[in-house]
Amino acid sequence: MGITPKPEELFTAPLAGRRYLLDRGWTRCDLMVRAAVLEDFVGIAQDDRSPSAVVMGDIGEEFTFERLNRAFHLLLDGAELVTLARNRYYRAAEGLVLDQGPFVAALEHASGKSATLVGKPSEHFFRAALDALNVSPGSLAVVGDDIEADVGGGMAMGMRGFLVRTGKFRSEELARSAVRPDAVIDSVADLPRLL
Repeated sequence: MGITPKPEELFTAPLAGRRYLLDRGWTRCDLMVRAAVLEDFVGIAQDDRSPSAVVMGDIGEEFTFERLNRAFHLLLDGAELVTLARNRYYRAAEGLVLDQGPFVAALEHASGKSATLVGKPSEHFFRAALDALNVSPGSLAVVGDDIEADVGGGMAMGMRGFLVRTGKFRSEELARSAVRPDAVIDSVADLPRLL
């Protein structure tokens, strides 16, 4: 995408999840994340037999009945449910596709347990990012294509919120949301004039 950040300049839901797990001493978890994301969980061992928590990320087509049913049984056996996001969908090359939120909801419903959200729009996620940056919320703006998770989460913490009409943006979502962004823009190229 033409952006070359240093690793220490990034704060992601997996990193927030790792921090949340380690803060609780949960070092053995069932990590339902893509293989490339495992590197963000240093210090957390993959355990699909007796984990402290089932950690849900977006695993795309790996959301099979078998995989979800195994997670369901781990939850019944005492594991906690932690999710990196609750998004309903995202935009892929083929258009809108289901994200992990519907699968999290299914496991919550079946197990009777509530998932702990550690990614956007949770306060935990934004607070950890603010702490890492050592800045106040009023000095930041959140820019994103998700009215609830990106813009709403940041604005709930006192940041400015800019919604971009790219990616998974849908005007119907903006119309029905209670979140009122500070600006709705066509492109991140519009940011300099707002900032």
